[in-house]
Parts: sequence; structure tokens; C-alpha cells
Amino acid sequence: MKGKYLTAANGVTIFRLVLFLLFLIYLYLQQPIVAGALLLAAWGLDAIDGFVARIFHQQSDIGSWLDKTIDRAVIGLGVLALIAGGYIPPKALLLLTKDIGLFPLFTIQPPGAWWVQGLGWTGKGMTFLQGIGILWLLLDLRYANYLLGIVAVAGGAVAVWHLNCVVRKYEQRN
Repeated sequence: MKGKYLTAANGVTIFRLVLFLLFLIYLYLQQPIVAGALLLAAWGLDAIDGFVARIFHQQSDIGSWLDKTIDRAVIGLGVLALIAGGYIPPKALLLLTKDIGLFPLFTIQPPGAWWVQGLGWTGKGMTFLQGIGILWLLLDLRYANYLLGIVAVAGGAVAVWHLNCVVRKYEQRN
């Protein structure tokens, strides 16, 4: 039974968690360049774990759940840690619009594997935009307010769309 969960894909996902924990340590030690590189690596490896799972036929409900949980930790808690450390402004919370909008799914789970299905390309696209937003703010680039607005509106639209899909699937089953 252990082999079912200890897959290469889940190993990549767990490695992302290790990188994220190291990010928090280096942020606490006030070494923002090292911390930023670790966060970037943890964020970037999100594109790898799903690919590895598909290539090696290691897709599983637990792997999908683990991936999405680590995704939320890296993006959500990463943004909060950077705000708390004063490295990015509090308005960076707008980067989390999609994640905040999807919180109802944690409490109103309809029957079936809604969580395993994920958001598809819209979720990956939003994660990419969130990561770009974090980097943009860390580098203090121009037009940050516009980028935050785009990510917030797109994230809200993705959350509403996904919630609507879940509700329709639930209604079709009943």
C-alpha cells in the first residue's frame, strides 16, 4: 500500500513543500534573495508534478489533493509571509482572489470527486499569473496596480466559473 502513495509525482510535490518551508526559514532570517529563489522554485515545480504523474501513470486522488494543498500553501501562505515581512504591500492579497473565492468548496462538498478534477488550464493559468504577480511586486516593477487588478478580476471569474460548474454537476446528480 505504501508504494501507491510514494510515487515520483508525489515526491516532487513533497519536495515543493520542503522548498516552501526553507523559503519561510530564509525569510525569517531576512535573506530575501535566497527566500525568493526558494519560493520561485517551489512555485515553478508546480508545472512538473502533474506532468510526472501523467507520464508515469501515477495519477491518484491523494496525489491531486496533495498537489492542490501544496499549491495553496506556496501561493497563499507565501503571499502572507511576504506581506508580514514587509517585502510586498498588503494589496498583494488581491493575488489570492481565486483561492478565497473557492473557499466554499471546502465546506459544501457535493458527492463525487469535484476536488480531484481541479480547474484545468484556468487553474494553471491563474497560478502562473499569481506567481508573476508575486515576482512583479518583489522586483517593485511599474504598473503593479494594473497587474493586481487583472489577477484579481481573472481570479474572481475563475472562482465563480468553477463554483458554477460544481453546482451544475451537483444538480445533475440529484
